[in-house]
Amino acid sequence: MEIGLPIFLLKLYYFNALKTTQGKWAPRNIPNPEFFEELNPYSKLKPFSRIGFELWTLSSDIYFDNIIITNNHLDAVELFGKVKYHTLVTSL
Repeated sequence: MEIGLPIFLLKLYYFNALKTTQGKWAPRNIPNPEFFEELNPYSKLKPFSRIGFELWTLSSDIYFDNIIITNNHLDAVELFGKVKYHTLVTSL
């Protein structure tokens, strides 16, 4: 009865054989005439006062409330204090 190599050794041998025969992998460089690089993308942004987002979920038990987007830390802290106080008062 002849015992062969374990399957993981055969896979390892096959993988190493492929590596040595094909060389290092590199992506193909395909020319893209419409490609451009925006060096200063924020310079073209216009001011905005609203933002929308869409949330998809497979769970029915996910809730969002009191979402704030700001660049002012004090505004966020103030809102947090109001929301936390309101939550504590209404849950009593």
